Amino acid sequence: MLDNIKNTTKERMEKTIEVFSNDIKGVRTGKANPSFLDGITVDIYNGNLKLNQVASASVVDNKTLSINVWDASVVGCVKNAILNSNLGLNPVIEGSVIRVTLPELTEESRKKFIKLVNEFAENAKVAIRNIRRDIIDKIKSIEKNKEVSEDDARDISDQIQKITNDSIGKIEKLLSIKEQEILKI
Repeated sequence: MLDNIKNTTKERMEKTIEVFSNDIKGVRTGKANPSFLDGITVDIYNGNLKLNQVASASVVDNKTLSINVWDASVVGCVKNAILNSNLGLNPVIEGSVIRVTLPELTEESRKKFIKLVNEFAENAKVAIRNIRRDIIDKIKSIEKNKEVSEDDARDISDQIQKITNDSIGKIEKLLSIKEQEILKI
């Protein structure tokens, strides 16, 4: 039972780290990277589809992305989705290909992006701590019902705290890497 609790904790915290990692991928750095387009949804075919479901994006050079739209009839919809994404991009249509030249990051925009990734990190840490609190409450309940001994409950609680610390450390490391990418000129 205690191993199950420990494994559940690890799984939930890993999912939180994965969500955080995906969130910060969507934040621009000084270098072209197609992953920051992942959050864009295109309103076509009577529904909303992610950009990567209707096109493929690739890096042309450090400041340019090429988006190859698979269905030429929806190129305009893809362009509008990019324009409306609040990423500050100006797409140019060339047949069924859309070229996006990324504007240079200013000091102000770099600070804004750093603040954004720090907010993502803080939200992820809060989620990790909430998972820990839920699990510790569950352990206390099990101990109160005499399903485990006091020593076993204390041991598993210590292990849960170690998993929590490791998870927060992973978030801090990902945050640090992303901050360095944003600050790189």
